[in-house]
Amino acid sequence: WQACEGKLCKTIVFASSLNPVSADGYRFTSKAGAPIVAGFGNSYRKMDATACDILISAHPDNAGAGRFNDNPGACRAYVDRSRKLLAKRLADEKAGVK
Repeated sequence: WQACEGKLCKTIVFASSLNPVSADGYRFTSKAGAPIVAGFGNSYRKMDATACDILISAHPDNAGAGRFNDNPGACRAYVDRSRKLLAKRLADEKAGVK
């Protein structure tokens, strides 16, 4: 959403659950995991296309600096971090690493 104070406007994004964590034993590389991985890709594309001046996240450890991040690069950093974590997770699963 957009919030304005006078003529200064900022686009605020609330992002949640863009983190490839799961219960022990779950495999994103399984047939059942394919739609989940596709969903991550869809979310990444949407976030890449979204204007974002301020990021608010449900999980501060996933958003970088904190739950509220007034930084125009915060959303891109959030997406990039998740992309890397998912890629590592998929590679580890394919290699047989827990």
